[in-house]
Amino acid sequence: MNTAEDLVVVHKPKQVIQGLILLIISSLLAWFWFFYCLTSINIGGFLDTVVIVILLNVVIEILLLLQLNDGRNWARVISLIIQILTIYNVFFSSTQPGAMPGLKYLLLILSLAAAIIAFILLFHKDSSKWYKYMKEQRKALKLADNG
Repeated sequence: MNTAEDLVVVHKPKQVIQGLILLIISSLLAWFWFFYCLTSINIGGFLDTVVIVILLNVVIEILLLLQLNDGRNWARVISLIIQILTIYNVFFSSTQPGAMPGLKYLLLILSLAAAIIAFILLFHKDSSKWYKYMKEQRKALKLADNG
């Protein structure tokens, strides 16, 4: 028997919506930060490679956001892992003297703050219940299709 706490509202919780919006904002700020960094370095013949990496990053982020929006818990976990690795990488690359003056630093801090808040919201109790509910719904639909 389900208790009142176990019942899940069928609609997407506001925490999920707010988390997705913050992830989009974080991604946009990170892209601006990356392009701003590119303008300050000489990448020479590596421009094609850099553009391919940026486009691949954009495609992966969009695909993960779509899966997060559909209630896929695996996308939530993978996005969190990617964000942790990004924070780790940026933290150690930004500790070099003079690595990020002014606007670069501000864009980075805003992007990281938005991502951290987004994941707090995406792993909120109501969000977790919704992701679990969506998984159960997909499983029930799959069973109904096979049966």
